[in-house]
Amino acid sequence: MEPNRRPTPGYIEKLQKKHINVGSRAIWVSGLVEAAEYFGLLSETLHLAVSYMDRFLSTDVLHLRSIALPCLASLLIAA
Repeated sequence: MEPNRRPTPGYIEKLQKKHINVGSRAIWVSGLVEAAEYFGLLSETLHLAVSYMDRFLSTDVLHLRSIALPCLASLLIAA
């Protein structure tokens, strides 16, 4: 994969340090897994959605309370 298509390494510790941590990332990833299972999406779609969210979060600071909309948008874009 091209380097500009990957999230910045360590973005959670560097950019999202105040609002999002590894545990909260695990929570929204599990939410994406549940949504993908509910709608019967392929695993490739789920992987793309997580990649899109990681890339978005590596460029922009986001509060934990407002993560639901970008999370679902990444799933819809991936689908």
